[in-house]
Amino acid sequence: MNNVEPINNGFSPDSKKQDAIEAQDERNRVINERSRAQTMRIMLGVLITVSVLGGISYIFIRTAVILTIFALATALTNLYFYVWIGTTVYYNRKL
Repeated sequence: MNNVEPINNGFSPDSKKQDAIEAQDERNRVINERSRAQTMRIMLGVLITVSVLGGISYIFIRTAVILTIFALATALTNLYFYVWIGTTVYYNRKL
């Protein structure tokens, strides 16, 4: 009577450990996939945000450069005309 082995339905303690290890590995794999996907989404969001902000700042910088060139051209043109008108008036008075 003492030689009866307990019934374990075909599962040895080692196979139970192996199943638990495989299940944990599967859970870790799923967690890693999710975190990798989330990291990719964050990186893509950062890339899009930086691209949009870079494009907007490029437009503002280009506009500022163009306006600066126009302002300098206008200032030089005004200076030229002031000098031209002043010299013309000065010489016409002398005559």
